[in-house]
Parts: sequence; C-alpha cells; structure tokens
Amino acid sequence: MIIDHSRPCHKERKKQEQKTVSIAVIASSIPSRWANSINTMKHADAFSKLGHKVKIYSIINDMQEDLRNELHDAIYDWYGISPIPINYHKTFPFFFHTNFLPYKGIRWLDRKIFRNAFQAKLNPHKRIAEECFKAGVDFAYCRGFFPMIACMQKGIPCVIETHGAIISEPMKKAFAYSNHDAFRGVITISESLKSKYIAEGVLAEKILVKHDAVNLSLFDGVSNDKKTLRSELGLPLGFKLIMYVGSLKPGKAIHKIVEAANADSNSFHRYVLVGGTENDFKQYRNLCTERGMQKLIFVSFQNNQLVPRYMKAADILLLPYDIEETQSVMDMKTTSPIKLFEYMASQRPIVAHLLPNFASVLTESDAWTVPLGHKILPLIEKVLSLSDQERKKKCDQAYQKVQNYTYLKRARCILDLAQIDKRPDEQI
Repeated sequence: MIIDHSRPCHKERKKQEQKTVSIAVIASSIPSRWANSINTMKHADAFSKLGHKVKIYSIINDMQEDLRNELHDAIYDWYGISPIPINYHKTFPFFFHTNFLPYKGIRWLDRKIFRNAFQAKLNPHKRIAEECFKAGVDFAYCRGFFPMIACMQKGIPCVIETHGAIISEPMKKAFAYSNHDAFRGVITISESLKSKYIAEGVLAEKILVKHDAVNLSLFDGVSNDKKTLRSELGLPLGFKLIMYVGSLKPGKAIHKIVEAANADSNSFHRYVLVGGTENDFKQYRNLCTERGMQKLIFVSFQNNQLVPRYMKAADILLLPYDIEETQSVMDMKTTSPIKLFEYMASQRPIVAHLLPNFASVLTESDAWTVPLGHKILPLIEKVLSLSDQERKKKCDQAYQKVQNYTYLKRARCILDLAQIDKRPDEQI
C-alpha cells in the first residue's frame, strides 16, 4: 500500500505554551457493554481532561446503532465521562468478509469498473481517515487495525491499543507499517504480549506495556456509607453483601460464585451479581429454583456512572476465574481487567483468584487471594471474620496503590509514546 506523504507525518512537537493538540479516538464498539468500549471512552475522557481537543469516531453495526438510539445523550453517563463529540460511521460487511463470494464480486466491480468509488464512499475506515486528515488531526488513538492502517496511509501519526494474543491478519497488515514514522507505537497490557508483537517485527521501543486503569474521581465522589447506598440502590439491609460486578461471559467463573453461595450456610450472607443481561441470568435463576437457593441477587447491567455506588455498597468484592472454563472472552495469562482497579478504588475487601498478570499489581498486602482452582468460600468466611480495622488496612493499601493506575497517567504515557504530548504544570 502507498502512504500519502502530502502531509508530513513527523510533526514538530507542540510548543509548551500551546494549549491543545487534536486527537482522534477511533473504535468499532461504541456504544456497547464490552470492556474495550469502556476502556476506549475513558481514554478519550482522559485526553480531554489533559487539555487536548478530542473527537471520537465510532464504527457501528446495526446492534450498536440500536443501543445508540436508545441511549442518545445518556451515553456519557453510560460510560461515566464528560461530553465529547462522537461521529458515528455505519459499517458495511462486504469490505471485511473477504471470503464470501458475493462480497468478492462487489469489491471486484468496485475496483475494476468504478475505480474504488464505492470503497471511498462507504468504507468507514477510509471515511474516518479522510475526515481526520481534513480536520488536521495531530494523532489518532486506535482500537482497531483497519482504521489505523487507513490513518497511516494519510500520514496521520497513530498508536494502536491491542490486548490480542492471537496474531490476526489485520494485525499483521498494521504491523507491516511498524518502521514507518506514522506508526508511533502499540499499547498493550503484558510483557508476554509485547514479546509476541516484537516477534512480528515491531521495535521494542515502540511498545508500551501498561495495566488498565481507573477514573478515581468517580469513586472519590461517592459516599462510604453502605446503608445509605443500599437504600438508594434497592439492595437489602441487614446482610453481608458479597458482590461481583462485571460481565457474566465465559471465563468469568460465575459458577464459582454460585457454588460458594450454595455452600454458604450463613443466613445473613447474600451474593450479588451486577452486570448481566436477563439472558445471562437465566441459567443461574433456573439453578437457584432447582436448588431452592435464596442467596443470589441479580442486578442487570448498570451504566458506568453507577458502578462505584454498587461496589461501595458491598462488604466483599469478588474476582474469580476458572482457567479450565471453555470459550473464555479473554486470555487469562495476560488479562488486566478494568474491574480490578475499580475494586481497588472502591476501598472494599477484594477476594480474588490470582492470575499471572496480577502479580505486579495485587499482593497479599492489598487483597485476599487464592490460587486458581481453589474454592473462594473459605476465604470469604475468613475475611468476614476479621475486625473492621484488619479489613480496612488492606483496603487502604489497595487504594493507595491504585493512585498509580489512573487513566490520566496512562493517557500521558500514551501521548509520550506518540511524541506529541504537551506538558501542563498540573499534577496528574
């Protein structure tokens, strides 16, 4: 592919006194309930809070368009961020399903007869890249390889955030540009992923390894009064609430929580699952009915603005995993979940299965952990038997540690990688 050199890619670093640079945040999952969607929007918010001019470009399918229409202006509460302009682009499948014969025919006609006019008009990645080019965007933060490639072809400096352990064809195509100046770098969440990308030809100095992060202001502004929070959220009073907040997709070991609830003989314990859809809950509701269980409470997916309130209403927050669970939605050897840092920010006791990539973040001084495969109920009972002061000590240590894992600090590191960050005087 030919890169457009009509605009120099190597832009001079902005002068200290200049207030903003123009940043495009480009993703294909906004709005959605997926963690990468939350991660993307939190970064857009952080870039904006650092004083930059930010615009979000979202490539959406029919399902995401339905959710967008449902949310409308409430999308900012959904993600727990300040308002930022969002430009939506509809995707068309014949650009991406390369092996489906009718789509091949459409692309052939477009190329041979119409000189790629359809692609220029309808391909969302190329449309976004053209818009960014015309708008004079200084830098693009991408959560997809196709928009990154399209932007680099326009000479727009780009970084790609990817947590992918599987080397896909789109990844290979993007990494083929890694020695070009428009390719500013890769952001990922583990050293093992970095090694994979180096093996694909990306220079080590162009890869930034950073754990996920948290927006502390969402938590610091919430009361620590559990009784008040439970009353406001409709959660039961007079019980110890053992809570999980997050996706109920495969790999999240929800069955481990159900097992613990079923084996727990204390009538004053309740297990709360926050974050699923009614379809996600169905199998667990049926199981509760079969076994006569009354300890599980189901709370549907909540917007990100409300998540801190639920977490702070809990007595214990659970982070279970089952490495043997099939069809997991993440790689357990490399995952760095947003939920971990939100739990730490909530100042509530954490009971977790210890995954390999947690070791540099979560220790015995911050949380109560067990190896993968171990039951979590004995640890839950141990934590609840401790004094308030003993529990508070670890919670405080976790809260102090999470100060180093904010989106503002992560965004600054990304901008350093992209070589365009301004240096404001304020502390982050």
